[in-house]
Amino acid sequence: HASTAEVSARAQAACLALLASAASADEATIALDTLATILGNAMSAPRGPTGDKFRSIRPGNAAFHRRAGRHTGARDLLRAAGFSGSGGGDVRISLDGDRRLSASQPISGGGGAGGGELVLRLTRDDPALLYVVRSEVCAAASRARAAAAVASPPPRGHS
Repeated sequence: HASTAEVSARAQAACLALLASAASADEATIALDTLATILGNAMSAPRGPTGDKFRSIRPGNAAFHRRAGRHTGARDLLRAAGFSGSGGGDVRISLDGDRRLSASQPISGGGGAGGGELVLRLTRDDPALLYVVRSEVCAAASRARAAAAVASPPPRGHS
């Protein structure tokens, strides 16, 4: 397993990639806040079946894709925190019988009648690992918020 410093460095690199891929600081903030919420929910989820829904993500979910999953670095952040596809690594799944899609590629739609849907699960349930990655995500979100504030300062009042 990677050291805390290695995990932190991977998370920082993924945050930078996400910030660079976002069209605006506001868009980056939404993505990072979404990822921070996911990681926080995974940290505080109860053990067992009742908490399983907080320890898995469907990258093909439209809301996740729109808010965070479409950005470069989002999946790398989740992997750094201990999420992986079934069997780990670069999982290949069949979406429509013939087409193959790598877990590292963007997913444009969920599974249908013809195939399965990729699910990233928290396979390394390590609270310290989640904490380190979430801390990096929250720090990056703070930087994105500061950049957004500079880019669009509040309107000045009239005297």
